[in-house]
Amino acid sequence: RGPLIALYCIQVLISGLAIGMAYVLPEYVELRGYPEWMINGGAHLFIIGGGALIMIPAGQVADRVGRRRMILTLIVLMLVTYSLFVTLPNMPLPAFIVLCMVTGGALMGVNPIGVSLAQHLAPNSESMISGVMMGLAWTLGAFATTIVGLIVKHTSLGVPGALQCLLIAPVICLPLALSLPKRER
Repeated sequence: RGPLIALYCIQVLISGLAIGMAYVLPEYVELRGYPEWMINGGAHLFIIGGGALIMIPAGQVADRVGRRRMILTLIVLMLVTYSLFVTLPNMPLPAFIVLCMVTGGALMGVNPIGVSLAQHLAPNSESMISGVMMGLAWTLGAFATTIVGLIVKHTSLGVPGALQCLLIAPVICLPLALSLPKRER
């Protein structure tokens, strides 16, 4: 059960990061001075688009090199790109779009591979695993909106600081991913 609990925690934290980021993304993009179309959904489109582009190739690579290794790779990539996303000063729009796509790819790629690994670790409980690893994880991850909202409203950190606080998610996910079994049964 240890690997399943670690995977579940990863799913909750990654879901929280994705939902918390989406919650204040328009304000963040506006603060950075990007065009109206980026504020009104463009940035979110590129983040989701990056996730859509990486999911299938990441799954195929995971089948070859292992799900644990792919999850670790995506978490490290997410840590790097999300750190750049929330700390770099304003950059040219094309560079910001690429950063949105790579960050979204790393962020969104973990979920299906984590569910697949969990189903592999508990082969007789695929339906329950899917419900817990997706539905329940996203439900708990949605509480990130409350946390982000409280940080924005009740601290001097503002939107950029709230997004930076979400960096704790991939930092915690890294040792959890390292605890996953090296060999899949």
